[in-house]
Amino acid sequence: LRHVPRLSEAEIDALHDLHLGNQRMIRQSERSSLSVVSEIDSVMSMLDKALGSSTQYGESLTALSNDLIHADDREQVRGIVESMVRATNQAASDTRNLEDRLAESRNEINELREALERTRAEALTDPLTGLANHRHYDEMLQKMIDQSSTRREPFSLVMIDIDYFKRFNDLHGH
Repeated sequence: LRHVPRLSEAEIDALHDLHLGNQRMIRQSERSSLSVVSEIDSVMSMLDKALGSSTQYGESLTALSNDLIHADDREQVRGIVESMVRATNQAASDTRNLEDRLAESRNEINELREALERTRAEALTDPLTGLANHRHYDEMLQKMIDQSSTRREPFSLVMIDIDYFKRFNDLHGH
């Protein structure tokens, strides 16, 4: 038989933290939260740019309308109308770009929502069995207490202690 090195307590703790501990969930949540904040900042920046573009377009149309009122000849009118058309085309292009970017942001936000939901589900289930863990139990218990209080309905909790449960688990599995 060959000698297999034993893991130290620190190595076992590190493996636990890496694969089973709360730190992994916390890191995933932090990454997702940072991504959400970044995407929100990006959308806000786009909206600010769109508002600026819209304001600029309105100001251009107002100025060109005033110029049109005071135009003396056909060439001036033609030049003003061409300027209005260019401004309108630019505004339409900016709007299409904004719509495209907002669609991309919507997709990104949906992906982030799904990632957050997966992380939340992982945080509420036991990795070995896939069953709800103590955190989920606590959340559901609080939810039921709150609902009972809101509806003014009685609430009961029944707990059962099963003797020799380990033997049951060993025979029938988790």
